[in-house]
Amino acid sequence: TTPTGSGGRAGSAVRVRIARVQRRALRRGLRVRCRAAGAGRCTVIARARGKVVARGSRKVKVGREVTVVAKLTAVARRALRKNGRLRVKVTVRAPGAGPVKKSVLLRP
Repeated sequence: TTPTGSGGRAGSAVRVRIARVQRRALRRGLRVRCRAAGAGRCTVIARARGKVVARGSRKVKVGREVTVVAKLTAVARRALRKNGRLRVKVTVRAPGAGPVKKSVLLRP
């Protein structure tokens, strides 16, 4: 029998580029570049201490790269202003691949 699903090459089907330190996140949001193997929607969710602090999505065509801007929530903006930085875990889901997770430091 032939296995179903994406198999073992799911990680190579998507390419995610994100800076480890994001400055100007308060004004511009969290910016993630995403290239997917299939057409669909590239979704970005950022969590800090288990709570969602930013989210965004954008349609992507086959083989094209898009920049997804995840807008910060009011609570995240307040925490970023108060503490001067916020460490988040970013999960990127793209069509044709499994989720890609990265850790990012946000600075105002």
